[in-house]
Formats: sequence, structure tokens, C-alpha cells
Amino acid sequence: NNLCLSTSLQPHSPPPPSPLATVSLTTTMDDTYYIPVNQSKPISDLLSHIATQISQQRIRLKEPFQDFDRLTSHYVTKTQFMQVLTMLRLPITESQMEQLAQMYAEGSQRDNVALPNASFFSTTRGAANVSSPGRTLLPHQQRVNWFSFVRDVELGGDTEIELEKKPTNEPLADERRRQADFFNRRQQNHLSSDEIKTFKQLIKRLRHVCKERGIIVKQLFEDHDRLHHGTVTKSQFIQSLPFQDVDMNLLQLLIKRYEDKQGLVDYLIFHIELMGDEPVGQLRFQGEETLQVVTPPGTNPHIFHYEAATTKRNLENAANSTLADVTENKLKELVLKHRIRIDENLRDFDPLRKGQVTVAQFKSAIGIVKFPKYQFSSRELDALADKYLHVDHMGKESVRYVDLVDSLFRIFTEKDMEKNPTAQIRSPTHLLSTSKPQLSQQEEGRIDRLLRQIRHIVKTKRLLMKYDFMDFDRSSKDTNSSHVTPSRFERALDNLGLRFTPEEYALLERKYDDLNNGDVNFRLFLQDVDFEEKNAEEPQAFFTRKVKPQRMPELRELLENIQHTVVKSRIRLIEFLQDFDPLRSSKMHNHKLRSALSQAGIELTDHEYQLLINAYASEQLGFIRYVDFLNDVESIFHTRDLEKQPTVESADVNGFLSTRAFRKNDVNSDELRPLLQRLTHFVKTHGVFMKPTFQSYDKFHRGKISKSQFRQCVDKVLPTISASEYKLLEKVYYNADEDCVMYLDLIRDVDPSETDTSGGTDGEGSECFVRFTGGKNNAGAENDLNEIIEEVRSQVKRNRIRMREYFLDFDPLRKGYVTENKFRSVLSSSKLELTKPQNDVLVESYRHSKANLPGAIDYVSFMDDVEQIFVPNGLETQPLASVQDYQPRDRFARTNAQFQKDEHDRLFKEAHSKIVQTVRTRRLNLKPFFQEYDRRRKLKVTKTQFASVMSLLQLHLSPREVKVLSRFYEDVRGDVDWHAFCSDIERDVGYEASSLP
Repeated sequence: NNLCLSTSLQPHSPPPPSPLATVSLTTTMDDTYYIPVNQSKPISDLLSHIATQISQQRIRLKEPFQDFDRLTSHYVTKTQFMQVLTMLRLPITESQMEQLAQMYAEGSQRDNVALPNASFFSTTRGAANVSSPGRTLLPHQQRVNWFSFVRDVELGGDTEIELEKKPTNEPLADERRRQADFFNRRQQNHLSSDEIKTFKQLIKRLRHVCKERGIIVKQLFEDHDRLHHGTVTKSQFIQSLPFQDVDMNLLQLLIKRYEDKQGLVDYLIFHIELMGDEPVGQLRFQGEETLQVVTPPGTNPHIFHYEAATTKRNLENAANSTLADVTENKLKELVLKHRIRIDENLRDFDPLRKGQVTVAQFKSAIGIVKFPKYQFSSRELDALADKYLHVDHMGKESVRYVDLVDSLFRIFTEKDMEKNPTAQIRSPTHLLSTSKPQLSQQEEGRIDRLLRQIRHIVKTKRLLMKYDFMDFDRSSKDTNSSHVTPSRFERALDNLGLRFTPEEYALLERKYDDLNNGDVNFRLFLQDVDFEEKNAEEPQAFFTRKVKPQRMPELRELLENIQHTVVKSRIRLIEFLQDFDPLRSSKMHNHKLRSALSQAGIELTDHEYQLLINAYASEQLGFIRYVDFLNDVESIFHTRDLEKQPTVESADVNGFLSTRAFRKNDVNSDELRPLLQRLTHFVKTHGVFMKPTFQSYDKFHRGKISKSQFRQCVDKVLPTISASEYKLLEKVYYNADEDCVMYLDLIRDVDPSETDTSGGTDGEGSECFVRFTGGKNNAGAENDLNEIIEEVRSQVKRNRIRMREYFLDFDPLRKGYVTENKFRSVLSSSKLELTKPQNDVLVESYRHSKANLPGAIDYVSFMDDVEQIFVPNGLETQPLASVQDYQPRDRFARTNAQFQKDEHDRLFKEAHSKIVQTVRTRRLNLKPFFQEYDRRRKLKVTKTQFASVMSLLQLHLSPREVKVLSRFYEDVRGDVDWHAFCSDIERDVGYEASSLP
């Protein structure tokens, strides 16, 4: 009914116009955003402008129409057609939309698309969907062939092209014509002849700057042009320009050149003229200074001539091949010297990892890298890009940067090394070679004398020079260039204590100016004066490992080495070998023997491995009888067939180890003996405990460390030895077979008490223990039970030891007694500083007489005697009794010096009264000052630290008074008991300044 009503009420619509009919617009458009179409031009201009906008804004036309065409009939209603055009924000007016809808209406001349199911749609739609000359359909009833519209826009109106049927057609011809029309329609302002000359010079200079820096101009303006119209405002144009040396007059000339009718600046044309990135032919000035697209004569502008371009490129490559090789070698040198990774910058421009980038992107990626004190010119980058240039079948040029990256990485290693692991890598020594300038013969002599003087100072004072120079060698990317300025070179030497005259400084700077630019190559200087940097710059140190030459052993010697490793490391070799022989056939493949020994921790050389293969080869080719090898190795533990020969003596493992023990190297005893005696005296007088320092580098307690670790330990515990004495010690205790230093032998020669394990606890050998406990354990105290119990109480109170918990761990049934070994173990675990005789006295004194276990110790009675310092026994029967706080003994007792002269006694009293008066007046708290030096709370400081505190408190004491005070509170080790000093001062002052620590 609605259809009939609309048909009867509406007048007959005129026939659709011709597709090439001119568009007659009755509305004048004041908004310049819309596309103006002249009345005298055909509607194909409108389609061409729409195609240009679609290409610029990257708009996909099909998807919006397909949303309204779910059945894929290629038709939508007129309302839907106009709605899609409005949604796409195309710059066309409503009347132009009406004209397009009439042009592609159903039944028009442009409606000539062969639908796949045309008969189906014609029968199902019926007459209501077909416009007849006798009626006019409503907008929602009229249908528009959107598919024809999209095809005409995307293919430029060439309806003859169907690529699926004719794949040899060229659909890009109209696209190139539209691009040419796009550039030609942007009319530029006229410039005078003088302005044209100035403009050409400016463009030439800016083009050179862009190539040098790798700048892509249009990317700088795209942030201000989100819709990709190709235009920005004048202020945005000036703001986005990357050129700093262009004055305002030249900027106004650029704006005048590229300003359009709307007052905007066309940056896209500026980019094309500046970068030479035009889509067709070349752009040049013609006629009235309008930008035209000119095609070279005699060539088809729409076909790329691959042969001609390739021939031209080959000629250019031949001319630039030498420069490209030089540039690539320089790039390799910079990459190797400064460890720069340029592949990451190149991959940033290749998100799809095709291995190719454009020439501009290649130059930009190289230009981003800031090489220390070097910059590649545009000519060098062009030559390098031409060397790796790649032209595809479509004529698109790109740079295969992956080939360049592979060439750069070849200086470090070769590709596919896993396929050829034995290949030898040639070190690029020619890239890092440097030379010092030659001076006159007289100046070279002065240089030699000066360098000998510097070498002597560096060696005697053990100066580490490299880091002082590296502090002054900081480039923009924190990479070291090995060069510093002359002033910094002089400052670095002055910081090291090497001071010379200005003439000597100038002579050194001239000698090591390898680049002839005024900078000093301090690495060359370090190679001549620092023995640690002698071979630092040689590439061999970076790429190869120094292998120590080894002597080829015989079979017997090889078996002894394996036996020594098995005994020392307690290796059950049979378990590793049987893992590769599940059938217990007593033989295995040759290569499996090496795997089994490697898993057991026995590493063999190729010669040693082949020696075992030849000695224990099986009858079966490629197999080895490992049982015979195992019997020979384990003969060190037992003798075979001992049940048949019971009188044969078994193998002596200890005797074998003694024959393999380390023996000190023979040196001149006249030099070694005085050195060991002096070190022994130093260790005893200074109370030095050497073993913990060495064991900090020997976590597995093997008794050996490396040379560098040995040197660090010796510098810490024995700082008084010279370089020659250190070399002597290293020569004596160096084990060449294992390439290490046997530090336990040194400790055994210097301080035997540290390696004496005869005592009950670690480190309680008589001499060492007495030295570290102040010598208070005399013979009488070692046998007196009361003195031993008092010493245990003092240590328990002072160190807050809970010994009863240790005993309860060994007495789960709470019987009150433990074995003698467990009793000694508790004393050791509690870290009580007792000697072996004192432990024996405790064991004999607290034996349990009623226990069923022989040799049991009554630890309950022992703990009751010790813990009386906390709670006396029977306190519940004396509730009114008071418990006094137990004061433990000092670990290092004070000497309580008695002054023999009245003068010393007078000085002590005067100093004491002066300190008491100052503390009372100024209300000083003395303890925090001493605690700063006593971080471990031993309540002792050195004499120097005591004098420093007196000076810091400004007590105005004379040096003699400070000496008398420190002597009065001195202990047996020579330290000052600051806690007793503070207690005496606080007692005389009359108040307690601070709590006990």
C-alpha cells in the first residue's frame, strides 16, 4: 500500500542522466573544504578528486558498503549510499551526493555489473525494486550500485579492467595520472627571477643538510597534519623545520613558494622538491614557475625500465666501490673498538624483519649513531648504500642491511660455527693497529728516559693508572675513545703523583698524539709504562685464549694422575662407567668413555684420551674394555685376587698420597729463611690470624688459591713485604701441576699454630690460643677447676650463650648425661675459648658415676654450676635473698699499670680531674664517641683511636696526659678499655651519661 501510495502521489522522475553529463550546481559553496566542480567539466572530475582524497587518507570504501549489503547483492538503498558517503567525511556536498546516487542508480548506464546471482535477485525483489518509467520511488526504496561506484573510484573509472580475468592489464595507469593531476593542481605563487635564484640555492643547501643528517622532511610535519591533507599552517611550518641556520627572509621565501589559496603551506610539495621523492618523472620549474610533472622524452612514464636503471646503478657502484670498502672498514673499526651495535637501529625501520630498508632510512639509522670523534659524510653513506643496494622486479630500490650486519659481525665470529666448530677465526688486527708519531732522535732519547722513570715509579708504588684516565674519557654515549685532552692528561698524571715540567708534558703529548688532532692516546701511553696493560690492546687477548703448553704424559703417569684425582675427590668411578653399559658387557664405545670420565670430573686432553683408547682397545672395532681400565685405577685401594694370596700386602693409599704431595720449589734458603722469620715475628706481635683471609677465597677448603687471589690475601695480612719478597713467596709455594698457590704450606711455615688440629676445638692450639686470649691461660689456671668454671661463666655471660639447649639436643630422653664425645662437641659448638687441658679437666670432674653408659658426663651438674650467675640454687627456700648482677671477666685483662714516678701519678690525676670537670660542665656523653670506633662492641679501642676521641671532645689535654691515660687503661694486647674509662668518669661526675652498650 505504501508503495502504491508513493507511486501515485509522486510525479514521474526524469530519466537518469548520462554518466558523462556535466554537473550543474545551483548552490554556490563558500566553504573551501568541499571540492569545487565546474559546470563545464564532466562528473569524472568529481570521481578523480574523490579518488585523490581516498588515496591520501587511506580510506577503504568496500567495508562500509558491505555492512549494509549483508547478502552481497552489490546494491544499497539511496539513503544508505548517502549515509556511507557522509560517514566517510568525503569533501563533497549533498547535491554532489544526489548526482552520484542518480549516476549509479539501478537501471542506469553505470549499473552494468554482472552479479553472481542476478536472476535470483531479480525474481525475489520483483517489480518493487525495479524503477519503471511510470513511477518515482522513495529514497529508501531506490537502489544504488555501490560496487560500480567503488570500482570506478579505485580504478579511475576504467571498467574494462578485470584483473582476475586479464592479469596482464595495467591498472595503475589512471592512478599515476591522478597523482600527476594531484601535483599539477596545486598552483604555487609566482616568484621573480632573483627569488628563483635564491630559492634554488636554498633548496640545494637544505638538500645537502638532509642527506648529511638522514632527515625525512615530511615526517616532521605529519604530527600537525593528522588527516594527511599535505598542508599545515605557517606557524606549524616554521615550528617543524629542522634547520637552525635559516633566517627569517628565507623562511618567508619558502612560505611564499608553497602557500596555497587558503593560506596554508603545502609541505608535501616542499618534501618532494627537497628529497627528490616525486612519484612520476622529475619536478622542475617551467613557464610561470608552476610545479609540473615532466617525463623524460622517449620513455613511457607508467613503466619502470629495470635494465636502464640497473645499468646506471652498476656504473655508479663501480665508481664508488673503493670508497664503499674504505667506509665499511672504518665502520668495522669503530664497531670493534667501541662495541657499538648498529643492527638495532636498522631493525627499528624494519618492523616486518624483511632485511631491507629504504636508502633514506639506512642513512638515518647510521646517522643516529654517535661515533666517538667521527662522523660519516653523505658521500660515504651513499657509497655504502650503493654497495648493498637491491632493486626488486617492480623497480623499488632498497638497501639490504642484513648483508652489512653480517659483514660487521664477521669481525667477531663466523656464521654457522656449529656446522664447522674447528674453523679458525682470523683476528682483525689490522683494524685496531695504531702507531705513534716519530720524533727526532734527541727527543726520542728524552722520551725513553722519561718512560723508564715512570715505569719504575708505577712498579714500585703499584699504581693502577687506567681508571684515572678513563674518568676523563667520557663521550656522549659513555663509550671510551682512548683519547683525552692534553690538560686532562696532565691532571690524570698529577692525580697519580707523577709531576713533570711543562716541556716534559709537551713531549709526552706530542709522542702519543696518534690522530694528529691535539688529543693524547692514553692507552698507547699505558702500554709503554704499565706492565698490566702491556698486551691489553692486542686483539689476540680478546679473541683467543692462551693455552698453557702441556707435556705429553705416558700411560703410567696418566693412570697415576687419574688415581690421585679419584682418591682426592672420593670418586666412585665404576658407577659412572656402568651407566654407559646397561647390559654389563664389560665394554663400551670409545666416545662414551670420555663422556663418563667427564661426568666424573676427570678432564682429559685429546692425546690422553687416545692413549687410553689404544691401551684398552677391545677386539670389537670401536669399543674399549673399560673393566681393565677400572681395575688398574682401583688398584690403589685394594689388590686383585687377595683371597688367593692372603699374605700379600694391600695397597697403601696414604703412602700414595704422600708421594703425590706438594713439594716446595727449591730456592735460595739464605733469602727465604730470614723472610719467614720476619713474617713469623710480625704475625705473633700483631696478633694476625692468616687462615680466615685465605679461606675466604677457598670455599671448598682445598688449601690452594690462584695467583691473583694469593696476591690480594698477602697484601691484606702481610702488608710489609716488598714486590721482590712477594715474587719469592709465589715461586716457593706455586704448584705448577695445578696452576695454583698452596697457601696452607705458607701458613704452616709462618705460624704452625694455625694449622695445628691437636686441640679439642678449632684454633685452640696452645701458642695460637694464648696469643689470641692475651696469655692469661697459664699452667695453674689450666688445672684449676674453679678458674675454668669462672672462665666459662664469664664467656657465657659475655657472649650470651645458652649451653643447656645444646646438651638437650643430645639427650632426647632427658637422662641428664651424655657421652664424652658429645660433651666435647657441645663445648666446641658453643665456641668456648678453652684449651685441650681445660676440656680434659671438665670431662674428668663431671663424670657420671651411676650411669649405665661408660664414660658418661653429668651435664646437669655442670650447667647448674655455670648458671648460678643467673639464678642461685635453692632460691625458693630464701625468698628474701637478693641476687647480685654478675660481672664477667674481661677477655683481655687490664695491666693496671702502677706509676713508679710521682710525675706520672700527678699527670694522671690532673688529666682525670680536668676530664671530670669538663664533662660535668658541658654534660658530655662520652660513650657514643668511643662506640663509633668500636662497631663490634668489644669495649676496646686502639691508642690512636683513644687519642682521636680526646681531641674530638676538645678536652685540652697534652700529649703526655693522653699517653698516661691510655697506659693506665691499657690491656695485655695494647688496647685501651674505654668502657672502664667512661665508668670511672661517670662515677666521679655523679651521674650515668648513657646506658651500657
